[in-house]
Amino acid sequence: MSPPVIPPRRVPPASPIGHVVALTLLLLCVPTTRAGAVTLERVRADAPLTCGLVGWRLHEPAAEWMVFDVTATPRLAITAPDSSVCVRRAFLYRPYRARRRQDESPPEFLPTGPRELRLRHRFDRPGAHAWRLVAPDGQELATGVFQVTPAPVRGVLRVSRTNPRLLAEPDGTPFIPIGCNVAWGVGANRIDAIRAHLLQLALNGGNHFRLWCASWSGQIESDQPDAYRLDQAWMLDRILETARHQGVRVTLVLDNHHDVLGGHNHPYGETLEQRIATFFAATPGAQYIRRVRYLLARYAPDPGILAWELFNEIDEVLGPQGEDLADGEVIAAAWAAGAAEVLHAHDPDNHLVTLSLARAPWKRVITAPGLDLIQLHQYVPPPDMIDQHHKDGVDLLLRHRAALEDAGGPYCYSEVGYHGTNADNPGNALDTDGLLLRHQAWAGFLLGGYGSAMNWWWDVYIDAHHLWPLYRPLADAVKRVDWSDPELAPLRPNAEGAVRVIGWQSPLQALLWPQPRGDTWYNHLVSGHPRPVFAGRGPIMSLGSFRPHTDFQLVGHDMVSGDQRLQQRLRSTAKGRVSYRLPADCRDLILTLRALPPGS
Repeated sequence: MSPPVIPPRRVPPASPIGHVVALTLLLLCVPTTRAGAVTLERVRADAPLTCGLVGWRLHEPAAEWMVFDVTATPRLAITAPDSSVCVRRAFLYRPYRARRRQDESPPEFLPTGPRELRLRHRFDRPGAHAWRLVAPDGQELATGVFQVTPAPVRGVLRVSRTNPRLLAEPDGTPFIPIGCNVAWGVGANRIDAIRAHLLQLALNGGNHFRLWCASWSGQIESDQPDAYRLDQAWMLDRILETARHQGVRVTLVLDNHHDVLGGHNHPYGETLEQRIATFFAATPGAQYIRRVRYLLARYAPDPGILAWELFNEIDEVLGPQGEDLADGEVIAAAWAAGAAEVLHAHDPDNHLVTLSLARAPWKRVITAPGLDLIQLHQYVPPPDMIDQHHKDGVDLLLRHRAALEDAGGPYCYSEVGYHGTNADNPGNALDTDGLLLRHQAWAGFLLGGYGSAMNWWWDVYIDAHHLWPLYRPLADAVKRVDWSDPELAPLRPNAEGAVRVIGWQSPLQALLWPQPRGDTWYNHLVSGHPRPVFAGRGPIMSLGSFRPHTDFQLVGHDMVSGDQRLQQRLRSTAKGRVSYRLPADCRDLILTLRALPPGS
């Protein structure tokens, strides 16, 4: 599934943030015993010091600090009002600007200033924050107090304590990620392209995307060890800044199969065999750890980071041809545990950690210690490889659901869609209305994932066919459910019947999709059959496990338009069963049930 050239094939080779504020203030530090005063200078100086993301530059740093290794740079220790201490490392930075091109060649980044040392921190609470600036040798350079005033701010997401299948804000508010891949910028003005895609995603209810650190877009490593490309780091800054302003969180992919297989800006060996032996060591080497420390110093304070993805499609490197899969799985599991330990040990914000698999959920990998989330990719294969499972986009996701559930943690289908290339994708060409896109986006969550399944083709498909609005009904639907309900769990789909019902249910509420089994992309787009409508009346949907003798409000909405289509009052039986006769045309119908207060 790896792309042969850049831009690579896409298998895998796309609420305004008033919450995180770019803050600015000039803070002069007390004199030190060093030759020359070292000061902290706010990156901008036109806003009060309030909760949110803050950046400083180090004024007059010592020459020996101007290195990529953040263990050799000063550190800023900040003590919050609750006495918790967070230590931030200074990182080497250089400002750039992108020179616009008229053709499709990559943009050229031109430096606009010299290299400098910067620091970043996120203030999560108001009050007095004492700080100490300390040199690499332990010498205290300066001290002071930041007086921080209140402002809304997003925190780092966690696995929900009330429902460990889902994610939640620090205060326990559930967070349901909805979105697609916007893995890199395409074309000459790549940053502008990503901005345009994220704007459309946010305007249509999306709140999450998946972004690669790729050799051609955002990967800081070069062909030489420990020689980071500051222009690519600056590009990544601009993308993450855009995500913050749009209120969209990002799963950031640190490494990918394409660059390892081809040796693109992956300085861990001349040959693939050498790169595998060096990079995928069970105990990650010092070179890998130094890069992780730099990335964390620069990006960990960003509350928009949903998760660090250690590797995209690790099985494409360690078992792409189906040979020695057992050994590949063992290597992948050991490396995943070791790399996750590095991230957790050095990330002061303790973001979630994940990785993705392309083919099947390797048991040893998805249960590796330190992985908080699991991602699986499931594409409809080329026409000559399609079997019965692939003809139904929901059934395709169902194939590995049991294994993902057995792993015991939150999971997501983070790449889905039709297999192909940018220029040649028969599925995308047939499906201009997004039938498979919406079926899989909804099913990825309704089958028990922590968020929507994420289509891969953000630019040549979603954007080209104006399909962004398909995310709005899903975003609206999840707001009609109380996800803090600890008894909410995904249904086990019925194996028989004219309609397959998937969704989440508790004794007091449910979010359901009754999908006619014949309503698939293959039947409609390939076989040419009309989308099915039942003759006469539709089938009866009957579900148990509701609270007995309880009145429920049933509301139906359209999966495509989001419009309300029906409303009815139902009552559960003494055994907690609720039955409802579906309309003859129940295509694209999403149902919400909520228990009514007694006597209402």
